[in-house]
Amino acid sequence: MPTFVWEAVTREGQHRAGEVDVPGKAEALAFLHREHLLPITVSLKRQKRAISISIPLFGGHVSQVDIITFTRHLAVMIKAGLGIVEIFDILIADAEKHKLKRFFETTRKELERGQPLWSSLEQEKDLFPPYAVGLVRAGEASGNLDKALEEIARSMLRDYESRRRVMAAMMYPMILLVAAFFLMLFLFFFALPKLAEAFLQSGVELPLVTRVLFDTGKFLGSNPLVVAVLVLVFVGGGGFIVFSRAGKNLLGRFAWQLGPTRLLIKKFTLSRLSRTLASLLTSGVPVMESLSITANSIHFPIFRAKIIGARENIRKGTTLSDAFRQYPDLFPQLLTSMMAVGERSGQLSELLVTISQFYEEEAERQLSTLIGLVEPMLLMSMGGLVGFIAISVLLPIYQFVTSV
Repeated sequence: MPTFVWEAVTREGQHRAGEVDVPGKAEALAFLHREHLLPITVSLKRQKRAISISIPLFGGHVSQVDIITFTRHLAVMIKAGLGIVEIFDILIADAEKHKLKRFFETTRKELERGQPLWSSLEQEKDLFPPYAVGLVRAGEASGNLDKALEEIARSMLRDYESRRRVMAAMMYPMILLVAAFFLMLFLFFFALPKLAEAFLQSGVELPLVTRVLFDTGKFLGSNPLVVAVLVLVFVGGGGFIVFSRAGKNLLGRFAWQLGPTRLLIKKFTLSRLSRTLASLLTSGVPVMESLSITANSIHFPIFRAKIIGARENIRKGTTLSDAFRQYPDLFPQLLTSMMAVGERSGQLSELLVTISQFYEEEAERQLSTLIGLVEPMLLMSMGGLVGFIAISVLLPIYQFVTSV
């Protein structure tokens, strides 16, 4: 019996996830209904593939730029009138990365068997976000696949550029942190033990703060294994936070607890929500399905839960704007008011795009402000630390000079 993986929220907004063995997706949805859970995603559990013997040493990672390029090329070739199977023959011949070529080959086989393109994209969740799959599905149904692919490329490019700007803004503070860490290791591991030995030979009575500092340096100098562990923890912890999904989620939950970063996350999330929902509605995806896809595109469970809650309220007859108004802590009046105007004027998608641009610009301005505050704080912390070490070293020198 197939296994279905599900994510859902309780009526109180708590996130739940699990697996259930049932004959089909309808039975999985019925199971969640019996458990009084509101479904976010229900998908067939993928079987683990055998590990390929051919492991590429270079060029194996598929980046977001590769996916943007693929969607653009696919849109251009479809617009030129090429057949979909012929297009994938060209993509296979031109592919340089092993994983990408394997994806093209698998997709081509599925297309030859009559499967839609969106089903192949849905199997590659690491490469294609839910909104991309939804747009392709709507594009295939309406015959506007090229336009859907162009919209996917534009959305992915905006996400990529936003991420690059965030990383560029964070680069200098991260360099300062790394420099401070290794500076402290150098002082404690190399400089302070030698200074401590020189002071001990001079017979000067050391102040308490100097003794603590020198004892710490002596301990680290005589225990290189401890230093190695500290370096591994620092580097490994940084890699875990930057590169792993669990680390990013942990960092996101921590950032959500802080006032300034919570507001920044909220603005970036509202921008993504508005843009994704606008793209789906423009492509002809029904409102209920658009909200489900949008919820899956949001990284923070609290937002996903409220979007699913709004979806259930719309199912009962509430308008989109009124459904979101029930959660004012996450969805501000500006967003809901613009939604209401869009619903009345029939220009909901256009106004959602405007809202997305507004919140994206606001988030970038706030990010610049936060970075402007963090940088001097880090510099002051480093200066204070170095000053503390300098005073600890200079105190016994002063005592020695005055005693002479």
